[in-house]
Amino acid sequence: MLTPTRCQQQKKPWVSTQLVFRRSVEPWSYPSIIGMLLYLTTNTRPDIAFAVSQVARFTHAPKQSHATAVKMIVRYLKGTMDYGTIVKKATKLSLTCFCDADFAGLFKRDPDKEQSSAKSRTGYIIKLSGCPLISKSQLQPTISLSTAESEYYALSQAMRVLLPIRSLVEELMQNVHIPPSLRTLGNHIRATVHEDNTSCLSLANDQNYISYTSLSCPLAFLLASCQPRKCRSCLRRDQQTGC
Repeated sequence: MLTPTRCQQQKKPWVSTQLVFRRSVEPWSYPSIIGMLLYLTTNTRPDIAFAVSQVARFTHAPKQSHATAVKMIVRYLKGTMDYGTIVKKATKLSLTCFCDADFAGLFKRDPDKEQSSAKSRTGYIIKLSGCPLISKSQLQPTISLSTAESEYYALSQAMRVLLPIRSLVEELMQNVHIPPSLRTLGNHIRATVHEDNTSCLSLANDQNYISYTSLSCPLAFLLASCQPRKCRSCLRRDQQTGC
């Protein structure tokens, strides 16, 4: 059995080499360990989301290099057993989303003949009054041709999760007693999305479409449904300017 108490410590939960070699011969069940790590990722350890998503891609036919990568994650968990999620007292009710994309991040990492080597990665985390609710890191299903396209797709994925959460919280606000000091917008809750790509911000806020970006039009209707306008905003992470 692979447990954090019976292995060495590791400073980082990932490897920088290609995950392709001979078939795994480890005595433990690869899918079982991946399931445990996914449970940790979605509950208390979002810091291992990227590493776990990488090894989870090979659950159907793991190689020895994949098993080695899993061991590194477990060793990292052993060295950071005191890590966790800190929940602080909220001063106001608000939703905050941080999203990003890694354009063709697996280029020269995965084999060149694999489509995954050209795919981008989406990552986002959604917080309610500073408390992490949902975090995700996964490869995008299609190949993006530019950084702006990959960032826009990542924003789309994050918004498709954020909007239902906001609707649910607003419904709860109408039926659950919440101190007036936490209600900054009455029965509405402000949702702020942080994005660091200028082209993506321009498309999201101004809907300035040209022939190259016309395929991104469906997201405009998704963003437009986020009403009222005063309850949402998109900010640049570096300059923190309202849009």
